[in-house]
Formats: sequence, structure tokens, C-alpha cells
Amino acid sequence: DVCSSDLFIASTHKSRLFIKKRIESTCADGFAKALKSGTIAQAGAPMTVYVRMLDDVCTFSLDTSGELLHKRGLKTMTSEAPLRETIAAAMLAFMGAPPEGATLIDPMMGSGTFFFEAAGVENQRSYAFEQIPKYANEKTSNVKENVNANANVSVQTFSRFYGFELDPKTAEAARENLKTLDTPVTLTVADIFDAKPLEIEGPKWLIANPPYGERLKIEGRLKDYYELLFETCERVVHPDKACFVLPDSAKPDRLRAPSKWSLEKTLKFQNGGLPVTALLFGRS
Repeated sequence: DVCSSDLFIASTHKSRLFIKKRIESTCADGFAKALKSGTIAQAGAPMTVYVRMLDDVCTFSLDTSGELLHKRGLKTMTSEAPLRETIAAAMLAFMGAPPEGATLIDPMMGSGTFFFEAAGVENQRSYAFEQIPKYANEKTSNVKENVNANANVSVQTFSRFYGFELDPKTAEAARENLKTLDTPVTLTVADIFDAKPLEIEGPKWLIANPPYGERLKIEGRLKDYYELLFETCERVVHPDKACFVLPDSAKPDRLRAPSKWSLEKTLKFQNGGLPVTALLFGRS
């Protein structure tokens, strides 16, 4: 029932109207009378109308997205500190197009977000705008194709994915998520710091979003942890190119990298509200 008060979300500030539930029910009643029929079938993501009262001025906003846009609807299971799909796609684009036959390696893969984005899987979700009559039937499919095309900014193609994950439950979540991919995936339940050198032919690209010491705690100084991670990745993977997303609190530009690595470029942004820097290394 599109006239349900559940589809209206009210907020009020410095207004004589301050009872949010009453505002929502009034909007639902008024919309039902204007609509006459009273209902509209909802087959996909629900429509939401935001009603904002500020200084007795009312503003209506229609949510045409539904679920937050950084969620692709690809992963059925997630980890404790998941990486946004859009950030993962941006980091892969930041690395550039891989050479033919390259393997993408994630030493701390979590639920497998980097692999999903690198595989270029299309969104598998509904959007709220699909409930608007103007976009019903044939128009919806065309608009949705455009949304999917614009959302997947990663155009890399890899011949294989190889991931490490220390936590067995997170590894199982990743295995469940990645079983739909066409690209071969090797998942090792192990600590990258204890791993033996990989025997992988062809170009090896590495990408990692390690713990920041916030939600996922680490022992000791961040500087020591990340420098040890660099050395471990060199020993285990020997990557041709490596990208790390690190918190600015660790002063990423001052970290000591392996002697055979050269810093190609950096990118500053925010991840989960925290200032971070992406470091891209190549082999010198």
C-alpha cells in the first residue's frame, strides 16, 4: 500500500509541527485521497518520501534509489569491516588495466569485494525508481542497464583470483559470495604473515585494504604493522604491482617499502569517515 505511513519518513526542526508520526500519517491520508485508488503495486525496492519540516517550511523528497547506491546487491554475506563496492572499483581503476594473464591477489580479502569488482559483475538489485509508473515495463530495463554500466567503473579482466583470509567464518562468507564468478578463485584460510611464497605464473597484481586499527584492532604501532605487511607481500607474492589503502594516521607517505618497490602514485580520500591514502607501487 503506497499510502501507508511507513513509506513517509518525517523530520522536524524549529517547527510548530513536531510529532513525526502524526506528520507521516497525515501525509499518507492526504496522498491516499489525491490518488483516489489508494494503492500502487510494489514489486521491487520500496519508495520512500522524506518529509522535512524546517522553520514551518515543508519539503518533500522522493527517494529514487532505495538501497544505498554503493551496494551492488552482489554479496549475500559480508564481513565485520566491509569495504564499499564503489571504493573497491575505484581502487582497481586507480591501478589501471592489467596485462594479459594477470592474477589478482588479495592478502586480506574479507568477503571478496575486490574480486567481485574486478570480475565486472553487473548489479543485481532493485531500484526505487522502478516503482514510478513512467519507468514501468520497457523503460525500466533501459534505465537499469545504464545504471549498471555507469556503476561498474572497473573494466579490468584477470585470469585468476587468489585470496588469503585468516578468519574461517569470513572465509566461508567469501566462498559463498564468490561461487557465482566465472573467473577461477583460490581461497586460502591462513594468515598472510605465515604464508609460504606463491607459485603463480604470469603477472601478479596485489591489492589490499588492511585493518586501520579502529574496528579491527591490531597489536603494536600501525607503522610497524604496515611495513611488515609490505615485506610479507614481497616475500609471499613478489607482485609486479601493489596497491594498499591505509589510514592517514599511519603517515603512509613515510612508510618504508621493500627496496624493489617504487611508489608510482597516491590518492587521498575518505573511507568510512576516516582520511585514507591509496599507495600504488610498481617494481623498480
